[in-house]
Amino acid sequence: MTTQAAESDDLTKLDDDQLIGQRAALRQQLQQMPEHHVQRASLAVRYSVLTDEFDRRARAAWQPAETAPGNTRQRVETDSAGQQP
Repeated sequence: MTTQAAESDDLTKLDDDQLIGQRAALRQQLQQMPEHHVQRASLAVRYSVLTDEFDRRARAAWQPAETAPGNTRQRVETDSAGQQP
């Protein structure tokens, strides 16, 4: 297992607030860090992994209900007034 995969496994245990908080704190560190700082590359990789997990969760949250895994309900179409056509 790669380091990136191991970090990704750990991220699945974080709740959304923790993930967002870690990502924001890391972004701030990167913005304040000199371009050629010795830790910048490893922090950039960690930020990328956090962003990938954030994006994965966002895609899952915004996935249409009819294609969500385990969904057995049918989508009901409505017009702009919320009425079924």
